[in-house]
Amino acid sequence: MEEIYSDDALVEQIRIGDEKAAEELIRRYYTSVLRCCKRQCFNLEKAEDLTQETFLKLFKNLSGYKEKGKFKAYLYTIANHLCIDESRKMKDCSLENEEEIRDECDELRRIEDKSEIGYLLCG
Repeated sequence: MEEIYSDDALVEQIRIGDEKAAEELIRRYYTSVLRCCKRQCFNLEKAEDLTQETFLKLFKNLSGYKEKGKFKAYLYTIANHLCIDESRKMKDCSLENEEEIRDECDELRRIEDKSEIGYLLCG
């Protein structure tokens, strides 16, 4: 694919099954989408996963893309939504972990209290 195609022309080629067009679109935007994801999640490995997920979601839903605005904005919107979803998952996960830790601490306190009571009664 030696010629320079517009984003919309590449999208049309991808819709008819042109893998080279898909490779070109990924080559064109991979680094900038990765940077976008990295800014939001602060973790390179997670940002790489989200970048791959962005392109997978793009190609899966390409039939719904309408050339009304800039393709780049559409792509970044997908990436941004995935980052927000990931952030929510991480927040929920950390809250669950906090609750588990709190429960474990309460249990340890109860065990310590029982041990202390036993010591006082027997001691």
